[in-house]
Amino acid sequence: MEPHVVDPPVATGYAARAALWTVQLSNELRPLSGRSGPRFLEKLSYAEQAVDTYLLRAERAEGELRGVLDEHLRLRGLLRDHLARLARRGLAEHPDAVGPYREAQRLLMTGPCPLADAERAVEAFARVVRRLAEPDGAA
Repeated sequence: MEPHVVDPPVATGYAARAALWTVQLSNELRPLSGRSGPRFLEKLSYAEQAVDTYLLRAERAEGELRGVLDEHLRLRGLLRDHLARLARRGLAEHPDAVGPYREAQRLLMTGPCPLADAERAVEAFARVVRRLAEPDGAA
C-alpha cells in the first residue's frame, strides 16, 4: 500500500476489549475457593502476549506515520521555498507558476493524497520556478 497523507487515526475498540479482559481477569483472581488457579495464569499469559503484539503493531504504525509526516513536511517546506524564490524576483503571481503551485498546495493541504503525487506536483512547480527564475533553466 502506498503511503498517504491522512488525518490522525481514530480510536479503536481495543480499549473496551482491554477493560473487558481486566474485569474477566479480576473475576478469575477471586474464585469461590479463594485461590487463583493455572487457568488464571494461562489467561494472563495470553493477555500479556496480546498486549505485546498490539504494542509492537502500534510502534510500527507510529514509525510509518512519522516517516510519512516527515516526508509531507519536507514537501511543504520545498513548496514554500520555491514560492519564496519566485517572490524574491517578483514572479510569485506569474501565470505559468500559479497552476502548478495551486496543484501542489491542494495535494499537500486538503486531505489524503499519495505522497508520490504530491512529490510530482512539487517537482513540477520547482521546474517552473527554475525556468522562470533562471532564464537559461539552471537551478
